[in-house]
Amino acid sequence: MRRLLVCTLGALVFVGCGDGSGSDPAAHPSTTAAVTLSAPTATPIVVAPSANPSASPSVAATPAEVAWAAGGNSLLRSDDGGFHWRDTGRGASGLAFVTRDVGWIFSEGGQLSHTVDGGRTWTDQVPNIVGAAPVMLDLATVDGIHAVVVGGAPRLDITRLGPPAALYTADAGATWIPAALPPFDPDLLADVDLLSACLTASGLGLATGTDIKNFTTSIVLLTHDGGRSWDDITDRLPHRLFAQVACGTDGRLWFLGAESTVMVSADGGASWEDHGAAFPPHRTLEGGVFLADGVAWLAALDAPPGHRLLAYRSDDGGESWAEHVIAPEVIEIEKLGLAALDGAHAVVVAQDEHPLAFPRSSFGRSWVTIDGGATWAATEHPEPIDALWDVALVP
Repeated sequence: MRRLLVCTLGALVFVGCGDGSGSDPAAHPSTTAAVTLSAPTATPIVVAPSANPSASPSVAATPAEVAWAAGGNSLLRSDDGGFHWRDTGRGASGLAFVTRDVGWIFSEGGQLSHTVDGGRTWTDQVPNIVGAAPVMLDLATVDGIHAVVVGGAPRLDITRLGPPAALYTADAGATWIPAALPPFDPDLLADVDLLSACLTASGLGLATGTDIKNFTTSIVLLTHDGGRSWDDITDRLPHRLFAQVACGTDGRLWFLGAESTVMVSADGGASWEDHGAAFPPHRTLEGGVFLADGVAWLAALDAPPGHRLLAYRSDDGGESWAEHVIAPEVIEIEKLGLAALDGAHAVVVAQDEHPLAFPRSSFGRSWVTIDGGATWAATEHPEPIDALWDVALVP
């Protein structure tokens, strides 16, 4: 559940956005992955480089986990942990899965569908939304029962791209109810959409938004009740456009962004500790995943001259990080999605912003590691894929 590319960016976006229809068979039993975090630490972060960033893991060693990827006009499924993908015949902008069976897909264009059988069938939940459906740009869930959707208000005024909007459900989507957002100046946030959200099992959650028209304003919201109501905590954090958020079930909240921004809260968002100073400068943190036993992953892009796609892995809850190079030169890569199952297996998807290339290749790209990030393989999927913005990985 990472940040989605917003199709309303106009000239900045050259890929298609849309929905599809159909179904995809799946034949795996349901399992649920536990998600916990170790206690926060004040020890400075130590970044260690990858020993072998250029090698490729053996496809023969592919695992049996299921991966889902979404973006542009496509919903893809992989039955070997992200090494090979097939098109399901549906379209989606983003997704959230908690087991092989239970998950959601959604799109900015108004789709919100739920499955409880691994994608064999999908139920349209748009009719379950109380009031007008917002523009949906991210969805977060931890248990398949409680979930939030964030984005922007319905585009009733075509001159405005916002303001922020959010929905929540406490019954697996049988009803989606508009969340209570804090009072704000409608002119100030007229073009601000919420682009990233996360939830914990306790109901703590975080969401961030950006002015996607003028690129001047950002907002950070905090919930303690599973998304029913949100407080504005923007002034507690640095101003970062297109910031990302990540949550851990131990209560820690992570705020990620450009200029190596890594802020961590261990007290429900009341105070924040800067963990970004020890990272190399000019990194843009694009997503984070926090798993059991202190395992954590971050995905990042570095600034010129390298333009590398990077992963950081921690085995001690964020006390120290190892830097791994996913791809050494990805000048056109902009939007990323990250999913991880454990300290060995992770998948990254991205959008290749090179729409004028000829002959045209797939703009959606993906990579997978099964050795803790030491090596990454560029993976196979149907073409053309307009973009990949979001990814899920389940055992």
